[in-house]
Amino acid sequence: MLLNALLLALRAIRRNLMRSFLTVLGIVIGVAAVITMVTLGNGATRMVSDQISSLGSNLLILRPGQHLGPGRDSAGAAAFKLADEPTGNLDSQRGHEIMDLLVSLNRDQGITIIMVTHEPEMAHYADRVVKFVDGLVASDDLKERT
Repeated sequence: MLLNALLLALRAIRRNLMRSFLTVLGIVIGVAAVITMVTLGNGATRMVSDQISSLGSNLLILRPGQHLGPGRDSAGAAAFKLADEPTGNLDSQRGHEIMDLLVSLNRDQGITIIMVTHEPEMAHYADRVVKFVDGLVASDDLKERT
């Protein structure tokens, strides 16, 4: 039974050789496109990580962007933590408490904090503030540590 099905399939492939070739070609092109996209994605991720690392330590970033909620950070015990709008949904007292905690993590444990915020008052906690306008660096201010 299996042998008959196989022979029938081979006959159909020989009769429709061009259709079979184009089908196989489409599959190969599709797989190659997926492999290419995954490779490009990994390269882009590596490039962004390298760019963030090249900015140095003790960095807080101020730039316009999406508000995704408080306390989004990377998992695990990394040498840096990402904070996207960590004070965005908080009252001012809690916001300052969160910022004091982030400063403490930076100064006491040496963890670099990379933060996105729309609040200039929270950016004043930073040792370094990089402002972006239309996707370009508008200013890069580094202040002395006290």
